[in-house]
Amino acid sequence: FFQIPVFFSLFQIFSRFIELKGASFLWIKDLTLPDRFIKLPTNIPYFGEYLNLLPIMLIILNFLQQKFTNITVSNSEQKFISNFLLIFIGVIFYHFSSAIVLYWFIQNFLTFIYQLKTKKTHA
Repeated sequence: FFQIPVFFSLFQIFSRFIELKGASFLWIKDLTLPDRFIKLPTNIPYFGEYLNLLPIMLIILNFLQQKFTNITVSNSEQKFISNFLLIFIGVIFYHFSSAIVLYWFIQNFLTFIYQLKTKKTHA
């Protein structure tokens, strides 16, 4: 809950920060734009001409985090909602600047590692 104001401010900074314009990182050619990993043969509605890898990696990481850290959900409605939220996060982040998606991915990755280490310590 406390991350929301920070997230909104980072969203504004990363999309408008002039120093990030044209800055590259790994396969990302411009951190102020979506990562555009692979050019698709056709234009797909909402997704466009490019496949953005970072939101897909974020969905996979959230899925792994959900499987390794949560208690098993027995209610089918709760399973549907948790799976829907995984996809919803990817859809929301799909057109964001790659800098904000990269920040969110790294933050989730470090949280996941921390949760795994604390789970091993308490087990």
